[in-house]
This record gives sequence, C-alpha cells and structure tokens, in this order.
Amino acid sequence: MGMPAYINLDEFIPSRLALEQLPEEFAKRLKVLPVALNKATSVLTLAYSAEPSLPVRDSVRRCVDKSLAISWVKADPALIIASIDNCYHLEHDVLALIEQCWLSSEKSVAIPALLDALLCRGVDARASDIHISANNDVIELRLRIDGVISPLGKLPICILDALTVRVKIISELDIAETRRAQDGQFRRLINGVFIECRVSTFPTCQGENMVIRLLDQEQRNRTLSELALPDATARQLRDLAQQPSGMLVVCGPTGSGKSSTLFCLLSERDIATLNVMSLEDPVEIRLAGIRQSNVDTDHGLGFASGVRALLRQDPDVLLIGEMRDADSVAMAFRAAMTGHQVLTTVHATDTFSTIDRLRELGVSAEVLSSTVRGIVAQRLLRKRCEDCCTQDHVEKHDFAGEVKCTTCHGTGYFGRQAIVEVLRFTSSIRNCIMAHCSTQELVEHVQNDGFSSLRDAANTLLRAGLTSQAEIDRVLGREVTGL
Repeated sequence: MGMPAYINLDEFIPSRLALEQLPEEFAKRLKVLPVALNKATSVLTLAYSAEPSLPVRDSVRRCVDKSLAISWVKADPALIIASIDNCYHLEHDVLALIEQCWLSSEKSVAIPALLDALLCRGVDARASDIHISANNDVIELRLRIDGVISPLGKLPICILDALTVRVKIISELDIAETRRAQDGQFRRLINGVFIECRVSTFPTCQGENMVIRLLDQEQRNRTLSELALPDATARQLRDLAQQPSGMLVVCGPTGSGKSSTLFCLLSERDIATLNVMSLEDPVEIRLAGIRQSNVDTDHGLGFASGVRALLRQDPDVLLIGEMRDADSVAMAFRAAMTGHQVLTTVHATDTFSTIDRLRELGVSAEVLSSTVRGIVAQRLLRKRCEDCCTQDHVEKHDFAGEVKCTTCHGTGYFGRQAIVEVLRFTSSIRNCIMAHCSTQELVEHVQNDGFSSLRDAANTLLRAGLTSQAEIDRVLGREVTGL
C-alpha cells in the first residue's frame, strides 16, 4: 500500500525519529512537518502544503542526515501548522508518560498523547494486540508479541474512565454504554504505515476491559513463498489451492495464522479471471480483486445465511471465514458440492480431529470423502532472535532482570514461523473415511505414506536451530511417549 500522496493529519501519530531530523524552528519557518522515518529503507517522509519549491528542497536537504532519501506528501496547510506546534512538545515515550500519570493529578494527564504513545509502542514492538485491563487499584497495560502476552506497565485506576472514553470516541462507540460488549475500529498513520485498530470492550467487575488489535495491511498481504515452508509442503498447498472445486479446510486454534494462510493460497490463483467472494468475521486482511464482506448477525447476515446469498452471486471461489455450527457447515458443503471451490477454517487440534469435528457437525462420511480435497493444520512457533540467540539466552534474561538485546527486548525470540501438516484426501483416505475408520487407524494409514505431522515440522525447525524445545512444548505441549 505504501505512503499515500496525501495524508490526513487528524489520523497521524508523530514519529520521534522523524521529528529529530528537523529542528522545530526550521520546520515552522518552512511549514514542513516530518511524518515518518523508515529505518529499513532510510527514507524520511515530510508533509508539505503543495509541491515544494527548489529552495525548500535544498534547505531541507542541507539540514537532514545525508544518508536519508526524502519523500514528500501533501497535507492540509492549516493542519501542518497546528501539528508542528503540537508534535514538538509532546512526550512520545509511553513509559515516560506512564510515570507522569503517577506523578500528575487526574486532570493534567494528557490521555490522547498517552494513547498515541501506547499505539506507537505496540507497533514498534510488533504487537498484535494491546490489552488495557483494570486490576484492583491499577490499570495493567500488556502487549501480545509473537503470540505471548508481556507486561508493559501500570497506570493509576483513576484515569480508566478517561482512557476508555477516549478509545470509544475515536472508535465511534457508545460512551454511555458500559454494561455490554462493544466492537469498533479506527485507523492511525504510524511512522508512515496505516494501522487499522480493531477495538473490543467488555464489562468486568472491576471496569471495562479493552483490547486493541493492530492490523498492518502491508505486513499481512503475504504470498505462500513468504511463509518459508518446506518445498514439499508448499507444493502440496499449491496443488490444493488450484483445485477447481471442492473444499480445503485449515484448522488450528485462534491466532495460529489460519486466515493468513488462506489468503496466501488465494494469492496463488489468477484472481482477475475468477469471481472470488468472502464472508468473514471480521474482514482483517484486504486483498485486491476479492469481494469481501463482514458477518452481520444484527441484520440477519450470519455465516449460513450469508453463504446462501453468496451462492446467488455467481462465485468461482468462496472464502468462508469459519465453520462454527451445523448450519454454516451444511451451507459450506452445499457450496463445495455444487462446483465451487470453498476455502474455510475450523477450530480443531489437527487434521485428524478435524474429520471428527466435521462428523460431529453432521457431515456424513459420503459427503466428507467426496467433497473435501484436503485438510491443513497450522501453528506458529517463535523463532530464536538472530542477534542474541545463544543456548542460555532466555535463562539469562529471566533471572538477571535486565534486557541485553534491543531487538527481542529480552525474550530471546523475534518473529514466528508457521509449521504445517497437510492431509490430502487420496483415494485410500476416502476409503478409510467411508469405512468409518477410527482416528488411530487413519494415523497409522497415512504414516505409511510418509505423512509429516506438526511435531515433525517443529522438530525440523529445532534441528535447524530456528526455535527451541521450550517453544515447541509451549505451542504443541510436551510430547508424551507410550500414548
């Protein structure tokens, strides 16, 4: 998506790194606002009211770091002046703002600045979620990074109402409603990238609990090759994605990357020649060329009724976010049985338990064996931090109580790697299902055909030094022999 040619500074959160490139007096004189500094590409983005003149460009070039390239975007002139006045006098460090909250009176706390700094810290730390929770006499701030929640800091409970109201206002939620759950969203331009923020509030005994999910569209539009899967696994997935009809099911717990994998598989198709439609709850990853829609049960658009309506839209490929109950399962299989390709997910432990789950939801052995083309199970394992990955790294950080690596912030891990098991419905697998074979019999059958399980994939990463045994045990559980 990249930086737009025009930005709305009402959605902009200041970047400390960018502001450090131009002195405040210089920015005011030229009416130029530093918006973002991309460290990876060494590009400094500046906002200006119009196409900058050659003297302005030369003045800026002499002022900023010579190693940086300069990119210009347009913005409202009045907002540029106001933003310059505000940005240079704001505290951008969330930890410093947390300390100020404890030292200041309730009325002097800058709630908007605190929330902006919290969002920036979440993005910088690659967090998927920000948790804001009341706990006795404090507000706990926590970040979920690479699937694991870690504490960020604590705020005085007296500002909970003000912080909640601020989040609700920008998310267009009802600030007067505190006794029921609400969902909303907003977006912010953080260091040159638009981040969609999905907000969920939930009433608890100690106050409203808030979770803000951070969605970076640029990071989420990935291809199958970027998942770095073994060649044999990637080949199996590509073959399944190219099937003209039938169903492909991806299973795993919440947060295991099921939807991301489905969109990676869709990226393998020639979308321009297909009518690809989706029904999701909610739409999180937006892909050009796909007609995407949200489940809206308040207006009668659930998964079952939505799929029924989508079948009248002449689709070639249907992406159904999740099969949750017997009705949605029945409609999804009906779509797959009438010549459409259906990509969907289900909450199940592995490929074999998915078969049992579909049976529980009313799918007969005949329909299951003839309609499903394959089942994919997935997990995400944290990868060892390349800047500090030694055998005793995690232990040192746990007990020393200090951070020795700025890359992983002392966790010993940076980023995650998908592990996948693929069960293709061959004629022998279909025969087993038709014969109502037990899960154990299915497992024994496919092992003779070289089936690679999730644990096999995890152990491959372990042998390559990309993850740890502790991480495998955390995600897959400790392996117990003799069962």
